[in-house]
Amino acid sequence: TFMYTTQYVLSVRDNTGVGSAPVVLDLISGNDTTNLPDDDSEARVRFFNGMQTSDLLPDYSGSINIYASAASAEPEIMDLPSNQFSASLNKDNGDFSVRIIDAGTNERLFSNQLLSLPENTFKTIFYYIQEEAVDEDGDGNVDENDDGIVDAYKPILRTLESTNTDGSSIFEHQIKVINLVDSQDFTRIKVYFVKSDEIISTAEANPTVVFGNQQTLYLRNNTYQVFAVAEIDGTDIILTEDELILNEESDSLFLILTENAQVENEVSMQWELQYQD
Repeated sequence: TFMYTTQYVLSVRDNTGVGSAPVVLDLISGNDTTNLPDDDSEARVRFFNGMQTSDLLPDYSGSINIYASAASAEPEIMDLPSNQFSASLNKDNGDFSVRIIDAGTNERLFSNQLLSLPENTFKTIFYYIQEEAVDEDGDGNVDENDDGIVDAYKPILRTLESTNTDGSSIFEHQIKVINLVDSQDFTRIKVYFVKSDEIISTAEANPTVVFGNQQTLYLRNNTYQVFAVAEIDGTDIILTEDELILNEESDSLFLILTENAQVENEVSMQWELQYQD
């Protein structure tokens, strides 16, 4: 059913999504284009374990099993370690209830997470832990003895959902920056993509990403020096850095900022293709 009495154009094109239908329809009206995939098209999902081991979460061994539907008797994803992606799962489109079990202790860490997979889409689910200050008596004061230190923290398991894209341009590419670094020293990280004729202070591409969030940007083919910077005690600190080369063969990417106790400043960059089988 069409909402308005106006002229519409139906365009048939190759399906670049994950469903098995060879084509999709685009409904074009004025400046608006609506994608019309096959109602029976499949969907795809994968998971990233951004959970770090902590004294606050003794039941977490550092690896998880994921049951991607309520009816699952066996985990679809087994023994997924920290800071790693799972394999992709092809599923019917629809709504699912996800639960996470520790792979080592068999303790339930998370249950009844709603996972909604529209037809012909590919999603990535990021799991991470946020250490939240405890307010025992609900008075808003988390430092009852006034010593300048939070009395106690509790771990909260959280999720971040991202819809993946395979990219269609050979000149410009989508980068999604994910911040999974929970630090008491800073809450946000600024990521500078510095071209050869720039320095950090003049870089045009410099998204700021708050912990537990994502930012999307588009970069043209070039070579970039990438710096993750946080302000700590009034001073900008380079947490980590890397190089990114984009060319005509490049695909859409995730840049995940993760906690890593094995490196200086305990922050790492991870690059991953958004679109994988």
